[in-house]
Amino acid sequence: LNDFPTFNESQRWAADYEKTLLHYDEKPQPKITDITLEADIYPDAPKIVSRGTLTFENKTAAPIGEVYVSWPRAQVQKSFIGTRITPELELKSLIVPGARIVRDYRDFNFRVYRFDTAMAPGERRTIRFEAVREQRGFRNTGNEERIVDNGTFVENYTIAPSLGISRWTLLEDRATRRKFGLTPDLAPLSEAQGRKFNYIRHDSDPVNAEIVLTGPVDQTLLAPGKQVARSVNGARQTVRFRSEAPMMNFFSIQAARYAVRKDWWKDVSIEVYHHPAHIYNVDRMVSVTKDALDYYSSNFSPYQFGQFRIVEFPAYAKFAQAFPGTVPYSEGAGFILKIDDSAGVDYISYVTAHELAHQWWFHQVTGADTPGSTILSETLAQYSTLMVMEKRYGPAMVQRFLKSAANGYLTMRGKDNVTEPTLEKVQEQAYVRYEKGGIVMYLLKDRMGEEAVNRALRSLIAKFAFKGAPYATSSDLLAALRAEARPDQQQLITDLFQKITLYDLKADNARAARLPDGKWRVEMFVEARKRYADRKGIETEAPLDEVFDVGAFNVDPATAAFRPVNVIKVEKWRLRSGRHRVAIVTDCKPSFVGLDPYLKYIDRNAQDNIVPVHF
Repeated sequence: LNDFPTFNESQRWAADYEKTLLHYDEKPQPKITDITLEADIYPDAPKIVSRGTLTFENKTAAPIGEVYVSWPRAQVQKSFIGTRITPELELKSLIVPGARIVRDYRDFNFRVYRFDTAMAPGERRTIRFEAVREQRGFRNTGNEERIVDNGTFVENYTIAPSLGISRWTLLEDRATRRKFGLTPDLAPLSEAQGRKFNYIRHDSDPVNAEIVLTGPVDQTLLAPGKQVARSVNGARQTVRFRSEAPMMNFFSIQAARYAVRKDWWKDVSIEVYHHPAHIYNVDRMVSVTKDALDYYSSNFSPYQFGQFRIVEFPAYAKFAQAFPGTVPYSEGAGFILKIDDSAGVDYISYVTAHELAHQWWFHQVTGADTPGSTILSETLAQYSTLMVMEKRYGPAMVQRFLKSAANGYLTMRGKDNVTEPTLEKVQEQAYVRYEKGGIVMYLLKDRMGEEAVNRALRSLIAKFAFKGAPYATSSDLLAALRAEARPDQQQLITDLFQKITLYDLKADNARAARLPDGKWRVEMFVEARKRYADRKGIETEAPLDEVFDVGAFNVDPATAAFRPVNVIKVEKWRLRSGRHRVAIVTDCKPSFVGLDPYLKYIDRNAQDNIVPVHF
């Protein structure tokens, strides 16, 4: 009834896939430009019948004689967001007019079609297909968790064919690759070759899409774009959506018995689709969406869609993910948590703002398929989110998020069995592009100024947004930042992006005395050092010449009781390597002082940055 692979079997299949098909990745292929997708959803089966047309174009300068078509095979993969189970897609029909099958790799769901007449440069042709994603009975493991009675959530690439091979199926762990007879490292594309493709799909640049969903009449059916039509036929309904702007060929469809909270930001409809009982954080999501749309649209570029949708899905998985104008958001990650943010840590708002930021950093500017390009999406989304949090809660409270990020980065770099890359060249290490990346960009904003950093990001958008190949790389981001940085800030960019840089910062022996005018003079000793680590973690001390915050407070900033009102004074001090005596004068009596109190630098031991004041 069911044949489903184990994780080990999936790894062996991926190794065989690479050995058999990777050579096809070297050959030019057309790119999809337009999609018509129809999906008939049967939640109680569970089943989706999909059919559609893919229009593709030869965007190269030479004729193309063959097109390679593939579709999902059942497999199990593991990543930093957990175990992902991809069910088999049963292909019912696949028609490539004017072409015939010359190779059919049945074990890999991969076919080679040869055109009767080669595609000329600029020529467009079509593929028509029909497929079924269905579970029969129940499996021992890997049961369908995406097509469910109330809360269907599937991605388009799981119910439709694609062109060429998929690099997402290839093994990356060095030990696993050796185990299956592969070279230890999967060689990345050269920058020149990688710029031809975005890192999600090689077969598409931004596309136009029309999506037609059919499903139960008592459920809300959702897809990207503007709803342009709806009809009802008995117990079934059909809803048509059309993209308002070219979008990534990377989107989701969802269906459930939702309640919906609607609001507006200017002419953008904000819509939160949720289980009727899961209301705890809905208003919070709407509020932070307005703040984020304000900041991102004012500082980066206009929002490209007429709506922004947050759509709850069941807690079979716990994540949120940004698709065009839409964020599927797990009930377990945001809807059934009644959070207490009295300590200033509002992770629901943080995640919401982060996923909305991807409408700029991925859905406007998309990274090339080269090492480091994911910082254009994840690191810049982290920075954007921190800026929204700063506007909502004040700079002092951003320390909560920076501390969490630093702890995550330092913990994971100690556990990672793969050599750590620089931020400029990061690939799979999520702790580098997320946790480290956010800290790096926030520090850069502090040193260069918010407007200078945002000018650099606007220049990146002006050059690459919605334009397809050649795609942006981390080199483009660094060039934009360096163009805005002063000469004395260039080394900091090198340290943050092109080296693995750690700091040792410490404060001690703080004493205060009252001055004749009623103010307070506080003196303390601080120690500051900078170290570079190589890819194996071996550290070398480097000369330090940086600007740091020195602050005075009446409540320890590291405690939950700390609030912006507890800040007495923060000054900028330029420090070199070694031990120094620093002094600041405050209007009122301080209780605590510290070096880098908001944790803007990656300090291996942030516990000794703040010390009590003695009198």
